[in-house]
Amino acid sequence: MNLLGKTYLPIRDILKLNKEGKPRRTGIHKVVHLDGKPRHGSFEYFVEYVPAEMMKDDVAVPGTYFKPKQGNSVKLYINADDCGSERGNPEVSYGANNDLVWKPNRLWKDIFESICQAKELIYIAGWAVDYEQSFLRGEEREQALNSGKYSPYIGDLLKAKAEEGVRVNVLVWDDQTSNGFHGEGMMATKDEELREFFKGTKVNLHLASMLGGESNPYFEQIRNAMCFTHHQKMVVCDEKSELLGYVGTLLLFVS
Repeated sequence: MNLLGKTYLPIRDILKLNKEGKPRRTGIHKVVHLDGKPRHGSFEYFVEYVPAEMMKDDVAVPGTYFKPKQGNSVKLYINADDCGSERGNPEVSYGANNDLVWKPNRLWKDIFESICQAKELIYIAGWAVDYEQSFLRGEEREQALNSGKYSPYIGDLLKAKAEEGVRVNVLVWDDQTSNGFHGEGMMATKDEELREFFKGTKVNLHLASMLGGESNPYFEQIRNAMCFTHHQKMVVCDEKSELLGYVGTLLLFVS
């Protein structure tokens, strides 16, 4: 992705008040030149501001292409791992009588359990994967280590699943600066360490650089490879004979 230019929308252009001094619903349509220079190209957009009090009391996001569906199995995560009040976080009560306590979903613990149950495939794509990172913390990590079945550490866990015959494919960004001249590289993604860690194992690791399109000039491809990354972050595996996917920025396996 290349930067074509910048433009700004001052808040005073969109935030307008009515006669009572309260924010009113406002829309604005603009055609602007990127960086204020016609030779940089133009950008056309429409922005609508709707005050919170005018919004419907509905959890659905308005103005989307696809309507919300009921009965799906989507689970939302806020943090990579959150044990709630056990870590000093405030309790959040809800319900008609405020008698229910919300417990946050635990992303990394869920991923660990899903990978442990995988029988056919484990596909991982990420900007970086820290093989020394543990999915579990504290007593849970110690229990997993003492059980002797599956290690909570990412690298050892993937090796173990690959040895079981599970196809483990890992796609990670190839930092072109992580070499003999610059050591771990400008971004310290440990990609070369990861390559060495999985070398000679049944884990299929591929380091992919960002080259851009085939029509990009040679020197532009070099620049893209040095300065740009791919940012897909996902884990896909089979669980109980069904495909299960984890998608989002919390899947960045870096401590």
